Amino acid sequence: MKKIIILVILLIVFGILVTGCDSGNGIKEPKSTADKDTPEGFQPIIRFVVASDVHIDDSGADNERSRLAQLFTESYRISSNREYNKLDAVIFAGDITNTGTTTSFNIFKDIVDYNIKKETKLLISLGNHEFITGPDKTIKRFTDVFGQQADTHTVINGYHFIGISPDKDRFDNIKKQWLDNEIKKAVEEDNTKPIFVFQHQHVSKTVYGSEKLWGLPDLREVLSKYPQVIDFSGHSHFPINDPRSMWQGDFTALGTGTLSYFELELEGQYEQFPEGNRNAAQFYLIEADAKGRVYIRGYDLISKSFIGESYFIENPSDKGSFKYTTEKRTQESNQPTFEKDAKIEFDDKSGYYITFPAAKDEQIVHHYKINVSNSSGNTVYTKSILSDYYYNPSPANYKVKLQGLFSGGTFNVSVIAVNAFGKQSNPLTLEFKTKGVYIDPNVTVPDADIFESDIKDGILTDISAKKHEVTISGNPKIEFDKEINRDVTVFNGDNSCYKVNGFGSSYDVLQKAFTIEGYFSVDEIPATDYANNIANMEFGGFGFEIYPNNECTFTMYVDGQYVFVRSTIEEGIYYHFAATYDGTTLSLYQNGELADELEVGPGFEFTNVDTAKFLCIGADSHTSGNGQTGITGKIESVKVYSIALNQSQVSKLYNSYIN
Repeated sequence: MKKIIILVILLIVFGILVTGCDSGNGIKEPKSTADKDTPEGFQPIIRFVVASDVHIDDSGADNERSRLAQLFTESYRISSNREYNKLDAVIFAGDITNTGTTTSFNIFKDIVDYNIKKETKLLISLGNHEFITGPDKTIKRFTDVFGQQADTHTVINGYHFIGISPDKDRFDNIKKQWLDNEIKKAVEEDNTKPIFVFQHQHVSKTVYGSEKLWGLPDLREVLSKYPQVIDFSGHSHFPINDPRSMWQGDFTALGTGTLSYFELELEGQYEQFPEGNRNAAQFYLIEADAKGRVYIRGYDLISKSFIGESYFIENPSDKGSFKYTTEKRTQESNQPTFEKDAKIEFDDKSGYYITFPAAKDEQIVHHYKINVSNSSGNTVYTKSILSDYYYNPSPANYKVKLQGLFSGGTFNVSVIAVNAFGKQSNPLTLEFKTKGVYIDPNVTVPDADIFESDIKDGILTDISAKKHEVTISGNPKIEFDKEINRDVTVFNGDNSCYKVNGFGSSYDVLQKAFTIEGYFSVDEIPATDYANNIANMEFGGFGFEIYPNNECTFTMYVDGQYVFVRSTIEEGIYYHFAATYDGTTLSLYQNGELADELEVGPGFEFTNVDTAKFLCIGADSHTSGNGQTGITGKIESVKVYSIALNQSQVSKLYNSYIN
């Protein structure tokens, strides 16, 4: 096994050497603003690299293995072009492997051993992924393979490096006391020099990514006593070229990115995985001089270039001199700008799309906010998109699909660029018209023969030929909505609903074909799990479901499993949806146009539990006879037909709402 691993590593490294070493033309050192900004008179006496979240696995994952090897070859190449040409240490702040197996530890070590020079020390702290396999034996596996402890205090060229590993996923009091004692030793030796600390999890409320999922408060009390600490941490996989990945407060902290895959947040929503997110390989190159001054630069292995802002810390032990505090940087940050001739272009050849150029910012444009309003000024669609600033180069233009529009309408779209500190650009705007969808003037739409809701005198009833009894479960409300000038049912997510009793009597007909139509808005997209607004889905059946990623699905139970078609929605906007089934094809129409379609075949089944045989408006049916997974939102209309309406009929229904 060991021979096979080494052979694979040799092949990986050989490929890197062939493509990465100087050829006849040579490879010049990457140029960047960081090189130009090297502080005057700064002569390093130590240079080291910090990375994290490599995620080496037992098999596969060639990208991670290749990037690990490249980290060494690139770092040595950059160092060799300097007057001080040594690389004194390479540090990994946790998650060097994906599951912490002995095999993955050995693969990591073999790659390092092949690439590291004798002059360079290897320092590692463990991350949560190292404790996935047999967590009680992780430390032993690590020490057996690497021959070093999980917690270390190393002095290199007079500078102290302290690495601390969690006890599985937290730092207990013993760990915190050990860290405090080790920092004290370094301070007693020299209380002005920086002390470099590294661990996997961010300290809460410091660097970008530490606010919610990826930060721990455990070490904050200890580190806050020592302003000279410069702390490195990973875990979040958030890009290091986001300026918020550098933080100064009671001490200095930096997020170390990843050599595996990016993860981000967008407007407070974590766990965002942008397209191409595995094209990720960033690390820091750090230098310090004899005066205790520190120079920090980010580097991107994919583009082989320095990225982001370079940081120069002149007096690490003096909090009053800190210039990278969030408050200072927010105040100094200017709004992003578009070029004077920048404009939005609209394309409706196949759907509705806009294209707009990238804005400029002193550091990064983090994301763009897109808003579409109709001729009355009401918002019909909003969307925010990440700018892909973590790729180098980032895009010059962006193309975005618009949804929630109706045919033959006049709309206004605005695009606003937002930087890392929340500063917003002036908007780009465009007025455009959508093409009208031809509706056959002779097309007719039959009455809803299974169910048709009607609100009159504060009561919801069924005015279809079935005349189902409609009863209340919980406390749903009926209110007049000024936005659409109609009475609507209102739900607050507590499973209150309207029950269409006797709906099960139509199951036989609906299993062959149906159309279910709704005109509704969702006021609160679920933060977790999902919610229903029009459904009969307990142990079979069909219904609309709303998911945390702004997804609206129509789901039905076919051949023993739930299948679905989907679209996207925004909070607080009314949409017209119609789901049709003709015995083989499930189609979803949004605002009169086909949004999604799926061949599902026959075999559609409803529940056989008598107490759940009712259509639920505002939630989903439950065997208790009440609602479940209720929505927070409004519903103006619900109709159910025993046939599958066609495109022209659905479009005519939609136009009857908006007109």
